[in-house]
Amino acid sequence: MNHHDTLTGLPNRTALSNRLNAELKMQYTAQHKFAVLFIDLDNFKRINDNYGHQTGDKVLKVTANKLRNSVKKNDMIARLAGDEFIAIINPAAGHEDVLQTCERILSVLQQPIIIEKHRLTINASLGCYYVHPNKQQTIDEILSQADIAMYKAKIAGKGCIIECNSF
Repeated sequence: MNHHDTLTGLPNRTALSNRLNAELKMQYTAQHKFAVLFIDLDNFKRINDNYGHQTGDKVLKVTANKLRNSVKKNDMIARLAGDEFIAIINPAAGHEDVLQTCERILSVLQQPIIIEKHRLTINASLGCYYVHPNKQQTIDEILSQADIAMYKAKIAGKGCIIECNSF
């Protein structure tokens, strides 16, 4: 079974689930926290509608590279679906460390993309969920909490970070 998204080359939902399972097992013995970031591009449909799906696909590829370069080597970026991405930040050294990563992601994504003479600017809304040890959770519950935080970021005006819980 392929564990990578064919468009972006990022790990896909299956690879993400495998990694989260491994993180939860490691967390049980190591007793550390990690962060799950739900990243959704703001107004991405407008790019597809105005410039076509080929351009939208190119934007997703560039975005994937930007995201990959915004996190540490041992962190993970995966494409969940469409214009939704997940980052696993582990180890999460502290609240400030995670927040700096979130801010770096938003800053890098806001840098213009030039595709076929079009200068495109995108923003993202980011939801952050801290996974604490000894709290029995499923992968779906973790992703749901990060997703809820991301939607709160959209409601708050887009282009921002909302933390679902505290470090």
